Amino acid sequence: FLAAFPELADDSYATIGLTGPASTSGIEGAADPSIVEDTMQPVTPFFLTDGATGLESNTLTGSSWYVLNTAANGLPDSSGRVLIMQVTTAGDISGQINYQVFPLGVGSDQQQISVTFDGTGTFSGSSQATGCGCTDSNACNYNPTATYDDDSCTYILEGNCDCDGNQLDALGVCGGDCAADADADGICDDEDDCIGAYDECGICNGDNSSCTGCLIEFACNYDPSAILNDNDLCEYESCSGCTDVNACNYDPDATIDDGTNCVYINEGDCDCDGNQLDAIGVCGGDCTADEDMDGVCDDVDDCVGELDECGICNGPGEIYECGCSDIPEGDCDCNGNQLDECGECGGNGMLGCTDLTACNFDPFATCDDNSCQFLDACGNCGGDSYSGCTDAGACNYDAGAGCDNGSCLYEDVCGNCGGDAYEGCTDEAACNYDMGAGCDDGSCEYLDACGNCGGDAYAGCTDEAACNYDMGASCDDGSCLFDDALGICGGECEADENGNGICDTDDIYGCTATPACNYDPEATFEDGSCDFISCFVFGCDDPNACNYDADVDFNDGSCTYAQFPYNCDGECVNDDDMDGICNEFEVPGCTDEDACNYSDEATDDAGNCVYPELGYTCDGLCESDVDLDGICDALEVPGCQDELACNYNANATDEDDSCEYAEEYYDCDGICLMDMDGDGVCDDLEVLGCDDNTACNYNATATENDGSCDYAAEYYDCEGNCLMDSDSDGICDELEIPGCTDMNACNFSMDATENDGSCEYAAEFYDCNGDCLNDMDGDGVCDEFEVAGCDDETACNFNPEATDNDGSCEYAAQYYDCAGNCLNDTDEDGVCDELEVLGCTDMMACNFSDMATDDDGSCEYAADYYDCNGNCLNDMDGDGVCDELEVAGCTDESACNYDELATDDDGSCEYAEEYYDCNGDCLNDEDGDGVCDELEVAGCTNLDACNYDELATEDDGSCILIGDACDDGDENTVNDTIDENCECVGEVEDGVEETRLAFGMFPNPTTGEVTLTVTGFHTGVTVQILDGAGRVVWAEQNVALQGNTVFDLSGLSSGTYNVMLSDERGVSVKRLAIQR
Repeated sequence: FLAAFPELADDSYATIGLTGPASTSGIEGAADPSIVEDTMQPVTPFFLTDGATGLESNTLTGSSWYVLNTAANGLPDSSGRVLIMQVTTAGDISGQINYQVFPLGVGSDQQQISVTFDGTGTFSGSSQATGCGCTDSNACNYNPTATYDDDSCTYILEGNCDCDGNQLDALGVCGGDCAADADADGICDDEDDCIGAYDECGICNGDNSSCTGCLIEFACNYDPSAILNDNDLCEYESCSGCTDVNACNYDPDATIDDGTNCVYINEGDCDCDGNQLDAIGVCGGDCTADEDMDGVCDDVDDCVGELDECGICNGPGEIYECGCSDIPEGDCDCNGNQLDECGECGGNGMLGCTDLTACNFDPFATCDDNSCQFLDACGNCGGDSYSGCTDAGACNYDAGAGCDNGSCLYEDVCGNCGGDAYEGCTDEAACNYDMGAGCDDGSCEYLDACGNCGGDAYAGCTDEAACNYDMGASCDDGSCLFDDALGICGGECEADENGNGICDTDDIYGCTATPACNYDPEATFEDGSCDFISCFVFGCDDPNACNYDADVDFNDGSCTYAQFPYNCDGECVNDDDMDGICNEFEVPGCTDEDACNYSDEATDDAGNCVYPELGYTCDGLCESDVDLDGICDALEVPGCQDELACNYNANATDEDDSCEYAEEYYDCDGICLMDMDGDGVCDDLEVLGCDDNTACNYNATATENDGSCDYAAEYYDCEGNCLMDSDSDGICDELEIPGCTDMNACNFSMDATENDGSCEYAAEFYDCNGDCLNDMDGDGVCDEFEVAGCDDETACNFNPEATDNDGSCEYAAQYYDCAGNCLNDTDEDGVCDELEVLGCTDMMACNFSDMATDDDGSCEYAADYYDCNGNCLNDMDGDGVCDELEVAGCTDESACNYDELATDDDGSCEYAEEYYDCNGDCLNDEDGDGVCDELEVAGCTNLDACNYDELATEDDGSCILIGDACDDGDENTVNDTIDENCECVGEVEDGVEETRLAFGMFPNPTTGEVTLTVTGFHTGVTVQILDGAGRVVWAEQNVALQGNTVFDLSGLSSGTYNVMLSDERGVSVKRLAIQR
């Protein structure tokens, strides 16, 4: 265990129930804990080193500390807790604690619990352990994991509503902040919009007046916005009137019609003003005659009779060649047409060239006059030239051609007329062979041993971490060898994880501790499996103890003894009455808790119990007297104590609110105190009114008739409704007058109240006199019988049934018939000859005209690869050179293979390496060693030196050779020099003994982490990593080493380093290789 306990509160230590040594704890029976730890991963050095970091215990053995069941510090405190560790850290803490608990200190009864923790907080474990606590689920501190109740339950205090000490507020909310709710509506007064009640109108504490109105829909003042109805507010006079639209006094604003106030047109009249229809059916008109019945009064009629087809009154009709007249002079037909240039009547023909292919085609000419001319090959109208190549620089130049037709050809770089070849490498064996090249330009290059086009490299081992690394090789040939785990170049050992110099495949794992029960003398590596307990028996070896065990080898302090007057089984040695209480502890007395002389210390009843009288306490006082009247509640007599009550009880001592009284005006037997007329109704309760149930104002509550009865009129009830009204028209059957009641009938009777089916009606669309009701044009055809349509026989939609022309006539468009077909279409292309337009109709041509209907051969086309504006159709890089005409190659003038003919860079540019020219020569090489100045690496280049750097190209004078003077950092040595192991050693002065720190190191080579292993425990060690030049590139000071210690060297680059360990005894150095 720990040699001493820390004095500071922020120290870290492991314990069991102690904060200092057991001897000074003040706890009787306390014992210091014992510890068991893995020798390969001990934890005690962590607690012994100031400022130690990174405590880790995660091996199979781990670390354990314990006390025996006789140690008082192993018992929990008043909160049921035991302190087992204090850890203070600025970093992270996590892990798993496995602990063993012996309930009540019984060694055979134990619980094993595991708790996983991460950071700070409260963590619970998983086990089959039982626990003490509050098991009442209604308690504030209920513990659902407790299986034994330890009487620790706490409950909500009286007046509180929860375990946090809160009380109910005015709304009954536990812990709420509402102080008042005066109207008990569940809304706190400080948030309540209305403290009180809303009326039916939604007004706080209102009287309903704001939303009261008339809700009878047929009333004149009906108010749909009102919520409450008041019939006294309704009125029916202002909106009464005649609602019949056919009546003379129709009132559009009236909504109530009582059927008695409408006035209608008198028979024989045509309006309400007493007018009659005149001769042409105009109401109140002054026309006296219309002999021809054409609706035009004779005194204003231009023709009393009929107009003929020519518009002549009573004329002969269409008797001439043109109907009503002859063909006019100069015309060729009745339509007013004349002969055109082509001799066609009514035509619009013109003379000219009608050949669409002619260059002087006249689109307006309809008859040909043999004047057509045609374009020659050069586009001259009427000319005779031909086209060809007119460029004298072309290889197919034609001097006789009148115009150029774009057929010129030129020699390419390889001398082919019209060819498009370019120069390049034509050797298929070359690595830059160009299968598209037309002729060779001597640029062929070939692959070197490393596959570089045009290179001169050779292959070898290129891995710097290999032990046969070849710095001059440019590509790897798979020949690399590496140090194995034991440092042998090309060796086969894959791992020496424990750094013991034996390959892991040859290691024998086992227990190497000779005191262990399972010690293995053949084991080469300790695997943490040592067992120091299984072959020994621990327990109590005292024959006088209750738990004596004869097989025990070692007494572990667990002996337990009987405590008189009990035996080892916890039973009384003497117990005469067998009540479980030893005779020595018995106490005589009264054991009845209801007795006045009850003794809670008595264990045996002595028969001397004394009890109080009924209703009284042992002190002679009332057990209860709520009303403080001196009579004990148990002796009270409940009843009515009011002498005026009908059920007064003279023996009652306690008023119980049971008194019963006579009703007002009656005695206790229910008889009227005053009844002058002896009708059984008390005089004070008499009600005056009409008691005749046939009267309209009969009052069922009246007890005395006061002569106020009212009765209904004959044939009506008290509400003014007919007693008999079979047609529900509001007129009593006895008062009905039969006749025609339909105002639209010809024999309508104003006096009739009951329709007897005698009504007579005019034919539909006619009046009672047989005249049309509607005849706007006065043609005698009722408007309802009119047929609207086109009555023009020359129109496309002429309708012979039409009686009224509605302006819907449709006529054929000029040059077309009614079916939309051309009247003249010589070429039958659907375009009328008169509308034809000459031009280029090829949509692919540059001068395409979407107005042209006949192609005249004038189309013009773009050159290959270009559009009509001379722009490339395809120019992906936007350089103005069409993609089809592009020449691929390197366009960068700074590149080694720049091609001045290339128009499109194909990514083939090759550049000199940094610091080199295109020939592979250094741009700067002051010493002429072939290594560019910018790439020189300073270091030791002497192969015999301890710090030889195989990467160095320039010697910087830093070489350390065997025999060189040095300083090993040990004050006890002299004449320090570099020995054959490249270690700095000195001669030990007389009288001084020195043992240097020996250590192992694995893996070697490493990729980042390295493990140093030592024997024993060493503090104050300095660990340094030196590069090939002897410079310290990594260091840690004041390091504590025991067993295996891991260091992270991932920050160092690949290379060979010296690992130096130094302390007060000396310096030890080993070579380490880092490979990435």
